[in-house]
Amino acid sequence: MTPAPVALCGVDLCKRFPGQCAGKAVQALDHVRLTIAADTLSALVGAHGAGKTTLLRIAPGLMRGDSGKITVTGCAWCAVRARRRRRLPP
Repeated sequence: MTPAPVALCGVDLCKRFPGQCAGKAVQALDHVRLTIAADTLSALVGAHGAGKTTLLRIAPGLMRGDSGKITVTGCAWCAVRARRRRRLPP
């Protein structure tokens, strides 16, 4: 069986929120790697405060990460214009 092509890939995603917890910075994502194959159903599971929402906001471009790279079907996501992003199939 041939594996499904990669639809979404995140490499070394980092996000830090300065001064969020009693004046201390919070590292929401620390070099996260993510690969989701096309035509699959995936779940994101983790403890409270693990960075799930941050990851879900960075993946579609609603929030910028501090570092790392997101690709969608092989294209750098930051290079895809907003108009084209809205037309991508679910």
